[in-house]
Amino acid sequence: MHFELYEISGMCSLSFLIFPDRCVFTMNRDEAYDRPEANSLHFADGDSQAVFPQDLRAGGTWCGANKYGVALGLLNRYQDPHEKRDAVSRGLIIPRLLTLNSIASIQRALDKQQLIELDNFHPFDLLIATQGRALLLSWNGKERHWTEFGESFFLSSSALRTTEVIAHRQMIFQSLRPTLQQDSNAAAASVLTELHLAESPDPSVGIRMRRAHTHTKSVCQVVLQNERQVMSYWTHAALDAFDRKRPFDNALRHDWRQFSMPRHAASLHA
Repeated sequence: MHFELYEISGMCSLSFLIFPDRCVFTMNRDEAYDRPEANSLHFADGDSQAVFPQDLRAGGTWCGANKYGVALGLLNRYQDPHEKRDAVSRGLIIPRLLTLNSIASIQRALDKQQLIELDNFHPFDLLIATQGRALLLSWNGKERHWTEFGESFFLSSSALRTTEVIAHRQMIFQSLRPTLQQDSNAAAASVLTELHLAESPDPSVGIRMRRAHTHTKSVCQVVLQNERQVMSYWTHAALDAFDRKRPFDNALRHDWRQFSMPRHAASLHA
């Protein structure tokens, strides 16, 4: 796979719901209107059967998963200085790490900088998750810090009014969290519609974001259960269908247990 040294500048909001029987990881990608996505799921070569959406300008990704039940999501850390002039695209990170088969192996590789040399990248937050466990690597450009989560959480990034926007989005998540935690069977649909696609009175700071030059371009979701993981990808066309109260009839889904090609996801308006 060929990657160019462009930067992926989106990767904006991520929620992770933890239940006894599953975890639900959902992520919005906020990007420039004119930055293209492949609008399909990319199937990487190799034993791990990694699957992820793809940025067409840089070739990398912001979210992905593999057959081992490992899911990854990456957000830019705008709260830290971006001082490196020749930084490599952070979109390269996830495809490389999805060749590994566990949180432990990924953490070890990052600590030893075996697959990823952190000094080459601008600051980022990287979520590494499996069913029942979530670990966050925060890289500020100079030091790395690990955080392990024992309960559901929300992460976000914003190049504009960073502190204010992150706090506002966190408040929205915390207010909805009791409702989102009520039913694990309904969580995947409810977190998508009630949180990640919900309109805000001020769309410039909302989780579903709209600004003059950037917007929420797509949404990814990975449901992690014992011996099963399913990834769904809603393109901009699917989000437009949602806004028009139409079924998500062009969303893509991959179920590793079935070893299937992507197929249409179930409608949330049905």
